[in-house]
Amino acid sequence: MKKSDSILKILTEVESLYKILTFPENDIRRDFHGMVLSALQSFYCGYIASELSQKIADGKVAFDDELIENKTHIDKLLKTYEKSDGTIYSINRHLILTCWTSFEVSLTTLSEALLPDTEKESLSLNEYVTACKILKGEKIKDETLQKLKDTFSKKHLTHIEVWRKFNALVKNAEKAGKTYSRVRQDDILFLQMYGTMRNSLMHSNGIYFGRYIKYLFNDYEIEFQNGKTFGYKPAEELPKFYTDLMYHLSNIYLALTDLYYEIDFISYPDTETI
Repeated sequence: MKKSDSILKILTEVESLYKILTFPENDIRRDFHGMVLSALQSFYCGYIASELSQKIADGKVAFDDELIENKTHIDKLLKTYEKSDGTIYSINRHLILTCWTSFEVSLTTLSEALLPDTEKESLSLNEYVTACKILKGEKIKDETLQKLKDTFSKKHLTHIEVWRKFNALVKNAEKAGKTYSRVRQDDILFLQMYGTMRNSLMHSNGIYFGRYIKYLFNDYEIEFQNGKTFGYKPAEELPKFYTDLMYHLSNIYLALTDLYYEIDFISYPDTETI
């Protein structure tokens, strides 16, 4: 089964990586990879169910008497994947969104634990500072400035763009004499692209609204056109595009956590309630 074979190969690699991680249990540096692994397992199960249903429909799968007598689930499987575009779209969408959510909560947790208070305040005030730059030269009352500050300041780091938190974490480590093993600006562009994709999927079912953007990722050309569903070329037959995104995001996270490898423990949020 061609598609499932390709996913299984990557799933095996991610499983192997997860096993050799030396971070302690319930450490966010480890848990991110566990969340990605779970998402990839679901992705694999969805595709293997799709290909298995096609084998059943083609008469290439034999069942024992018990299943033949009561094949409700078999019939449902065949019905689900009979016209599989919608189902496969949901499987692909789930992998993109789950990996991004895992990355986002991990970045927020790392930022809260590792960034100095001055840097966290700077991140929170970024939109307010931008608004003040736009209004530079205008006569604005102090009480109006305070209202602007209250309106545009973020109350928690979870509301800060992922790429900004990533950038702050790398810069913070570099100030301490560490060297990021990848190209920071390239990774920022990737995170901005992934975030745009995530927002389009989350808020408008894949339709993008905004200025035209073309992004090159590996061998893909990804286009965001106003009022259209984002697309990529070449449109691979295999689900390689989605696993490539996951793999790239995981490698960025590995490089980032390598900068803070010496920290004993960084807890996943609310470990006590899990």
